[in-house]
Amino acid sequence: MVTEGKLRALRKTQFLMQNITYLLYGALLALLILVGASGPIVYGVLALLLLISPLTIWFFKKTHPIYVLVPSLRELESYEKEKLQGAWQKFYSGSSLLQVAISLFFVVQVIIRDPQRPFVDGLPIAYFIVVCMAFLLLANWNDWSNAARIDQKTTEQLQSFTDDRFLMTVIFGGVALVMTGLGWIVINVMTSITPV
Repeated sequence: MVTEGKLRALRKTQFLMQNITYLLYGALLALLILVGASGPIVYGVLALLLLISPLTIWFFKKTHPIYVLVPSLRELESYEKEKLQGAWQKFYSGSSLLQVAISLFFVVQVIIRDPQRPFVDGLPIAYFIVVCMAFLLLANWNDWSNAARIDQKTTEQLQSFTDDRFLMTVIFGGVALVMTGLGWIVINVMTSITPV
């Protein structure tokens, strides 16, 4: 059993490592933008980055990629798995499915974007800074709320919450995938029509 003080220390390490990871992602994207990478390249990198977490859960059976990279957080992973019991994979798979749906959206962008045009293509850099800051805030809020939920709720409450969350994520992800597919079809139809 993890003591409250030890849990606080582990959570601080977790958030520090997650934010370092987010900053590395941001630095990679900033580098791509600065060198004038095309839209398909940037969207391809985004698609791959979003697949890291789902692949970690599904293939390594780890709840978060940093648990693979940072051995000191294995105790936190054991605590979470013990607290969530049989629902741990479903708890994290919900957000993973959403990441896969967004990754597939980016793959469609790779396919439909002009490889000769830069990703930025006239947009002000301030736009990307705001988007990155919003992502950082949203990711931290999501990480914090997941951690607080696990730490404060009972196993039974977590299992009930997990079932509801997983169902909503599957529905939302399904709708997002259908909309992405329809958008791709519409774009293909519209671009294949030759003007008279």
